[in-house]
Amino acid sequence: MASCNSCGYYVPDGAKKCAACGEDLRPRVKYFWKSISLISTIFTLIVAVAVIIQSCDLHQQTEILKKQFEIDHMPNIKIGATSLIATYYQASAEDRSVALRFIIPIENNSKATAYDMKILKKELALVRETYNSAETPSLKSTLTARDFDIPAGQTKYDSIFIDESTSNFEKVQSGEAVFSLEYKIQYNTLREIRKEPFIYSYKILYTKGQFQYNQVFEKTLGR
Repeated sequence: MASCNSCGYYVPDGAKKCAACGEDLRPRVKYFWKSISLISTIFTLIVAVAVIIQSCDLHQQTEILKKQFEIDHMPNIKIGATSLIATYYQASAEDRSVALRFIIPIENNSKATAYDMKILKKELALVRETYNSAETPSLKSTLTARDFDIPAGQTKYDSIFIDESTSNFEKVQSGEAVFSLEYKIQYNTLREIRKEPFIYSYKILYTKGQFQYNQVFEKTLGR
């Protein structure tokens, strides 16, 4: 027989718990190793959680760097401030016409080159008729003849030369009529970023002696 260390009640040898007070009578050394095992398990779990968190942070940082790389190597193409030069001339003894020259700046406002650029569509609607680069030689230019690149921070200028009657041009100047110019450009970036080309669509109106920029379309992706 042995006595309980807590209440003094006599308990049989080998008893694990006191029948009187419920005191645990097992040797303390077993509890020590059990506590050590529990602490080890908790520490392992903490380390595992820390590794998972660090891995998530590393993945997030990798994605941020990837996005930054794409931003740094993504061309930003847009049509700049289009201008129009009108020159009156005497086409015949009875007819006076206006020679129109539209100057269209294609800007690359980024840190990356735009590759293999091509003008898919160039259409100019005057008062008397609508013209496009596929059918009208005067709308063609060196930029419509072949693919071209625009390096970072640079601008290429395209031009359109066309004639209009004096009376029609005066209607446009007074606001009675409008000219409209529509552009569609395709270009590529680094193939590591995107395999499909970008498409930039643009439409602008001219009336009352100025261009109306509220008709500009945003850049769209894909074909």
